[in-house]
Amino acid sequence: MNRRIGIAFVGLAVSTAACSIQTSFPELYNDHYYWAGRQQIDIGQPERAEEYFLKAAGNGDYEAMAYLGTMYARGIGVESDTAKSLMWYEKAVQDPSGKHDRYAKTVGDIYGRSDGEFYDAAKAGKFWAIAIRHYEGKQSLQTNEVMILASMYARGKGTPANAQAALDLIESHDGAEIGTLARLAGDIEYNGLGKPVDMASALRWYTLADEAGDIERLRQLGDIYAKGVSVNVDMEKANGYYTRYIAYHEGGLAEDAFVHPSIKRSLAHMYANGLGGKADGEKAISLLEGIADEENGLNARIIGDIYYAGEGLNKPDKSKALGWYLKSVELGSNTRLSRLGKMYANGEGTAANLAKANQYWAQAAANLEALGDQRSQWENRVLASLYVSGHGVERQYDRAMALYEAGASVGDATSARLGGDVAYDNGDFETARRLYAVAVANDNYQRAGRYADMLAAGVGGPKDPNGAMTAYTIYAEQLENDPITKPYSKLRLGRLYQSGKLGSPDIQKALITYQSVADKLPAAAIEVGDLYYSGALGNKDFPEAATWYHKALDMGNTGRVARLIYMYEQGQGVEKNASKVKELQAEIGA
Repeated sequence: MNRRIGIAFVGLAVSTAACSIQTSFPELYNDHYYWAGRQQIDIGQPERAEEYFLKAAGNGDYEAMAYLGTMYARGIGVESDTAKSLMWYEKAVQDPSGKHDRYAKTVGDIYGRSDGEFYDAAKAGKFWAIAIRHYEGKQSLQTNEVMILASMYARGKGTPANAQAALDLIESHDGAEIGTLARLAGDIEYNGLGKPVDMASALRWYTLADEAGDIERLRQLGDIYAKGVSVNVDMEKANGYYTRYIAYHEGGLAEDAFVHPSIKRSLAHMYANGLGGKADGEKAISLLEGIADEENGLNARIIGDIYYAGEGLNKPDKSKALGWYLKSVELGSNTRLSRLGKMYANGEGTAANLAKANQYWAQAAANLEALGDQRSQWENRVLASLYVSGHGVERQYDRAMALYEAGASVGDATSARLGGDVAYDNGDFETARRLYAVAVANDNYQRAGRYADMLAAGVGGPKDPNGAMTAYTIYAEQLENDPITKPYSKLRLGRLYQSGKLGSPDIQKALITYQSVADKLPAAAIEVGDLYYSGALGNKDFPEAATWYHKALDMGNTGRVARLIYMYEQGQGVEKNASKVKELQAEIGA
């Protein structure tokens, strides 16, 4: 019977059955079992739909199979059950008509989740390829279908990664909901999916998404302006985006509306790091604890990260971090196995246990190697670090460098910087210089100073004074605008001014820069003291030098205690004082 012709009949039959409390299972044509199940959902009794769909599916109804997959996936009228959801979606995809091939994307995603219970890269690839053929075979695509296909192109699901094909598909679509597509295009550029990261393009796309009413990337817009990536640092704009993001999603929490776990994680990140307000790690943890058992341990791992770094807390709590990391592993997350190895090796939050450390390191390496081409850049970096250190695996410099080089080749600045560090430490200065150049070109400036030094001195290649000056200038600009590690950045900036690497030495500017953070950073106080002691500012000023050395000592830095002892012995800028000499000698065990 044609389904459309039978709808009225089925509606009447099912409504009547519902009113009679259904003491027995009605004998219906197979086609009607499906519609009876749909009717139960429509009248708000989804728990009764399962039996109808099972009956229809047992008789070969692919639509019912797809519905069962969705019910088990989302917990509609049944307990959520990924295994059952996977089974029914796979059966639906076997429909010879191809009508249900769209579910192959969902099946592929379940098999493709590297930290999931059902991980199988081969099966994931097979089902993703089916989904690709399904969407490519359609004459026209709806906006959500463009989203799915473009995302698969960019992530290399079922096809070699092709970010340009994804972006071209998005650009060519003239349907509604341009905001969601602009957001996806921004994600491709922001995260470097299948192409080098391009923050300028990400900014353009995310701004377009915002203007079109899609505000899901306000946090990323805030990050771009806060970090000054591809634009000048603008904390006013950054905080404006952060504040809007928080206000919108906190409104959903206040109304007890469903808020997706990914949004809760984003809010928690902002609370912990003080983005758009005062840092509050406890608020972040409280938000995540409600979903800690969900998503294969991802949320438990993030709670561990907050405790480990002490984000928004009075201080780190390594013991609590360890507990949450262990819980995340129990729940199926493997992303902190390497850190667990480090914690057991160093006795962080627990007694040192090298056997356990090696166990976690080996497990981390085995899991990461098994992912093969499905590894993210972050996972490649973790694996490379294990080969560098020899933790859980045999040390392999060449293997580690191949992983770092692969990341650098697609513009992953962190891979380039870390690879440069490994090459530098192993005396391969030519490779280090080349990789540092990639890092700097992709907005990672952590080694810009070292890179500039190499250019200036001709280390790893010919001398390049002009390139060195450019690199020093870029480095200075980043240090000046760094909102995250500002005291240390100011210290490095002061040293640049003092060294003359930005042109002629500017001692006065160096002094002002050091003094701006000397109340927080004892090393900066020592630099000020040294300027006065050496006479770099003009005449030597020993009393002023002593004042700054004492300031550093008060903050726990004993780097100039030996000089202070000499000054008190000789009466240099201070009165001779034998008892003070003994007191200072006790500070350094002399």
